[in-house]
Amino acid sequence: MAPRSAIPSNLYSSPPDFDALAESYPPLKPHVFLNATGKPSINFKDIDAQRRLTEALLYRDFGLSLALPDGRLCPTRRLNYVRWIQSLVRSVRPWESDVTPDLVLGLDIGTGASAIYPLLSCAVEPLWRIVATDIDEISLEYARKNVNENDLSARVDIRRSSVEGPILHPLTDAALPIFDFTMCNPPFYSSAEDIVQSASAKDFDPHAVCTGSDIEMITPGGEVAFVQKILEESLSLKHRCRWFTSLLGKLTSVASMVDRFRETKIDNYAITEFVQGHTRRWAVGWSFGAVRLPDRIAHPTSSVLNSASPLPTTLHQHYPTPATVESLFSSLYAVLNDIDGVSYITKDPSNPDDINNGGNVPSDPGSERVLVSVGQNTWSRAARRRKQLSAPTTSLQSSVPSDLHVAEHASFWKCEISVEHSPPRHGAHGPTEFVLSVQWRVGASRGDFESFWSHVTRKVGAKLAGDPGDRKRS
Repeated sequence: MAPRSAIPSNLYSSPPDFDALAESYPPLKPHVFLNATGKPSINFKDIDAQRRLTEALLYRDFGLSLALPDGRLCPTRRLNYVRWIQSLVRSVRPWESDVTPDLVLGLDIGTGASAIYPLLSCAVEPLWRIVATDIDEISLEYARKNVNENDLSARVDIRRSSVEGPILHPLTDAALPIFDFTMCNPPFYSSAEDIVQSASAKDFDPHAVCTGSDIEMITPGGEVAFVQKILEESLSLKHRCRWFTSLLGKLTSVASMVDRFRETKIDNYAITEFVQGHTRRWAVGWSFGAVRLPDRIAHPTSSVLNSASPLPTTLHQHYPTPATVESLFSSLYAVLNDIDGVSYITKDPSNPDDINNGGNVPSDPGSERVLVSVGQNTWSRAARRRKQLSAPTTSLQSSVPSDLHVAEHASFWKCEISVEHSPPRHGAHGPTEFVLSVQWRVGASRGDFESFWSHVTRKVGAKLAGDPGDRKRS
């Protein structure tokens, strides 16, 4: 069995070696046969074969054992959702000020009989704890059995929900710390007729069999209504969870959720897409916090969802030669030093101890990040005009904290600036370029972030060009 840290994120991107898998998990052996091409396979439309396959993969790859009752969902293709949340948590926590050390707390809504998400989460992340809920007594019974069988009762708390009660009720438990995330695989369908229509439209994997019960697959209004109920409840529990997330089974549901985000003025949201075999699924996430996700986590790769995607948090500015790494960083530092209310530190990611305040210029692009803290807008024409008309005040430079955590002040925000090589944009014979890139990390005002970046890149460009009038122009 592979060490948990060695499990690749694309573990199930290709079919397994069924013969080898059956050797590691003998109950699978009776279901393995040679298909028409002479390769070992199983009948994916056979419920028993699908259950044994799931058991075998969990046992081989994670050391997990699983008991499933008849008539309940057999979990498949679940790791990618856990991996996405893992990336989200790792991106957010370094920038939060109120994290509980050595503890990541999640809520799994509708955990099912398998409790698959708590089991996988605990297998890949040793510091995670999960509160898992369900409304079905059979599912709750087996979920507890699976948690106990895998010695995870100290890390997974199974709780009963009710159809009439709130979905997010564990978030109101004052004995629990702030949750880092919620996750949910909601009932996809609004009725039995909806299931039939979706099957005919091939929303189901045509190469597999559906093993779920009505209570797991059907809810009034379908998945959009269910997830929107989570969203409505989250509006009054904003600061009890850093990120709310859910899977979605239909592409149209993504647009419906984004419409609701925009209606409720939620601009800090994320979309991703999971493609595995013949199945395509999506996930959405939203947050009321100030920490922003990188585009690689918050943006789907499919262009179909471009109009629904959040605005980018990573921006780039190209500078052609004769710009160099040294000249770019020197110009950047000079520009930052000229802005009141801004502090920064530089850090070489390859050397955790190498942090200095406006220190040495790196020799290699990409080897250094400039972590910028901004107290308020002091760079715009309007801000400078106000300053000229007001009485002299102490500079904000020393009042802006240089640590990486979120400040309480609403206008406070942070970004990360780096320099990277860029291939010629105009063919192989074009000039080599360097790119100044910024990653928005913390903040509520997108307008201030974009205004700051526009000011910085313009001033850096002027300094690189040796423009003597740069200081005089605003």
